[in-house]
Amino acid sequence: DHMQWGYLSLVMKAIERHSLRAEFVHLNHPRLVASLSPCREKVFRQVFDRPPREMLGSYCCAQFLISRSRWHANPVERYQRMLEMLFGESPEECHDIPGHSTHCLMYEVYW
Repeated sequence: DHMQWGYLSLVMKAIERHSLRAEFVHLNHPRLVASLSPCREKVFRQVFDRPPREMLGSYCCAQFLISRSRWHANPVERYQRMLEMLFGESPEECHDIPGHSTHCLMYEVYW
């Protein structure tokens, strides 16, 4: 199990009490290795219209919180494009894992 339930409870209490002042909070503890594959680079370019500036890494499984201001800092068109990409074909640079969306696997490192 990737979730630390005690930590999630603590974060939720901080939100409830309006004492969490973070733009971004990871809710998981397993760290993904930072890397940059042709697939990750292609999907990153599709999302951000530019190449990545560094290796991409994050914590596992896309379990995180972001602030409202961080959410609104991105144009709505980016979110619409990402949603459309989820239902589209993966780039040829990607080797899909059966039962998993390549785009979804890439999105977890972009925040």
